[in-house]
Amino acid sequence: MQKTGVIDITVLMTVYNGGGFLKKSVESVLAQTFDNFEFLIVDDCSTDNTASVIESYNDSRIVLYKNAANQGQTRSLNTGLREARGEYIARMDADDMAFPDWLEKLYRFAKNNSEYSVVSCQSIIIDEDDKIKFVTEAPDSYQEVILKNIMESSINHVGSLMRREDIVKEGGYDDNYRIVADYDLWTRLLIKKYKLVNINEILTATRIHGVSATSRGKNTRDLEIVDVMQKNLANFTNSALTKEDLGILWKILHNIKDCVDEAGMAEKLINSVYGSLKPELGLPGDLAQKIKEGKKKQILKKRIFVLLQNGKHDLARDVLKEYIRANGWFNFFGLIYFLSFFPIFTRNIESMYYRSLNLITNARSGAAVERFKNKVLAARPDQRKAGLI
Repeated sequence: MQKTGVIDITVLMTVYNGGGFLKKSVESVLAQTFDNFEFLIVDDCSTDNTASVIESYNDSRIVLYKNAANQGQTRSLNTGLREARGEYIARMDADDMAFPDWLEKLYRFAKNNSEYSVVSCQSIIIDEDDKIKFVTEAPDSYQEVILKNIMESSINHVGSLMRREDIVKEGGYDDNYRIVADYDLWTRLLIKKYKLVNINEILTATRIHGVSATSRGKNTRDLEIVDVMQKNLANFTNSALTKEDLGILWKILHNIKDCVDEAGMAEKLINSVYGSLKPELGLPGDLAQKIKEGKKKQILKKRIFVLLQNGKHDLARDVLKEYIRANGWFNFFGLIYFLSFFPIFTRNIESMYYRSLNLITNARSGAAVERFKNKVLAARPDQRKAGLI
């Protein structure tokens, strides 16, 4: 039962024209095994059926706040922080879903590990048809969070549980960032020595589709990310990389098809970042080396695929050989390298490589698929109340 007067968690959702996936998202929150929360939804002047979907639920935990004018997600999040009553803020987006034990597990961790101001979880990444694309590998230690955050957001925003007092004290979300305000928030918290972490459990499903916030405004997003990367570089390293260098590194890591000819610079740029960590941070050298090598492997795999797409099979073979030297021959990629010398397979080498990547991804996400089907798709408020889940 919900306690009177005391709210442990405010689940904060901002929405603008989210009617398409909103029902699934709302119901996944209402189906939580943890009861003592308010569900604050900030409607940013939607023009579709968003408001009617929300108002169709007769649940006292739902609090609908309607902006007087369209403000964008970052300002709507700050509105939510001001209106929230919970000790903790839990983030959920209007096109994503939570597994029933999401709040319970994160709240228990937060209470048992009070040194952490933010705790999040792993997530299944799905498309508009609920098809699983991959599973996140968000860092599950504070030290690794710092190291990975230098180059990209290291905390899954959707699914995160944040101590509201700490977030408000540090100014909430920066309105100057329209798309990556969460990455900036994590960076500012880490600079101030707040502790952040992800637990190694899959508790949410994050949807990527053509109209999602992460799919829009690519140029703005990239500029904002590079700006936050520069803050990380200045505070956690002694690297002399310029903003232009960071822009190239970000493109190589995430948009390599736009800069395949610059990909050869990746190793030098990555070495500059992780080879110049500030000694006073006390970060383990072996962990930094592990992350550095992981970034290099990530780039090599993407570079191979882009070269294959462009019909540059000889160059792709050379990069594939470089990857195999670092990872061993006895795997899918070693087999592809061997087959690439036979003319009968040359035309299909791109397809074979892509299938190999999918096989690896599916092997890693198999258990997550079952969890997704059994817990999220079946989790509805009426079932929870009937004791069926």
